[in-house]
Amino acid sequence: LGHRRITYLASPLDAGGPDRVQAFLRAAESLGMRTSVGVEEGGITEADGIAAAERLISSGCMPTAVVAFNDRCALGVLELLRSRGVAVPDDISVVGFDDSALMAFSSPPLTTIRQPVRAMSEAAVSLLLSIIDEAPVSQASLKFHAELIVRDSTASHSP
Repeated sequence: LGHRRITYLASPLDAGGPDRVQAFLRAAESLGMRTSVGVEEGGITEADGIAAAERLISSGCMPTAVVAFNDRCALGVLELLRSRGVAVPDDISVVGFDDSALMAFSSPPLTTIRQPVRAMSEAAVSLLLSIIDEAPVSQASLKFHAELIVRDSTASHSP
């Protein structure tokens, strides 16, 4: 969408498995944007998102887009921005992660990443049954393809 200053709001959970942070940085690198993106402390809850958005505003160096660790954090970002008169998506785009049940009804409806929960659940159950049956299991991590659900919290940005 033309954004060049993008911040990922990480969670303490990213510290245990930094796949999202690393994927974000790799994507930025592949687009030649490595120096114009950042990773900031975000969190998990709405309150964490509010605090993170407050820090971004206070820094005086607002990104044009924010990607939050999850939808709850993104909702907090939306709330703080709305209370400060920052227009989403006109001034800044916001993206969540999980496609929680009510994200289509947030204000504005949240663009988010949908995880393939059914496929992930089936794989977990299959792995658990293999372990119970004492069958050999692979130590490789499983990767699933997520889906971008575009709603009204994102828009094009001209440099």
